[in-house]
Amino acid sequence: MGRRRRWGSRPLRLRAVTFCDRAPVCREKALKLGLGSILGDDVSRFLGEVSLHRAIALMEGAAPATDTERDVKRRIADVEELRGLA
Repeated sequence: MGRRRRWGSRPLRLRAVTFCDRAPVCREKALKLGLGSILGDDVSRFLGEVSLHRAIALMEGAAPATDTERDVKRRIADVEELRGLA
């Protein structure tokens, strides 16, 4: 059995993406919702509850509205510093 991830309210088998006829529909839905999992498990873990849309806004200077967003913004700044982008 494949590993399961949750997309919205339904579990998704990662292997299903390679052969499922509905994979493009699920991918489009995930993009619209801004799910970090669309970019892989590492991004999903990095962002946690923060959507891709909100993460982009934070990177563009938006003020964090929650402790989770403050943490993500701090970690993004740390990564940018390590990469010499700050």
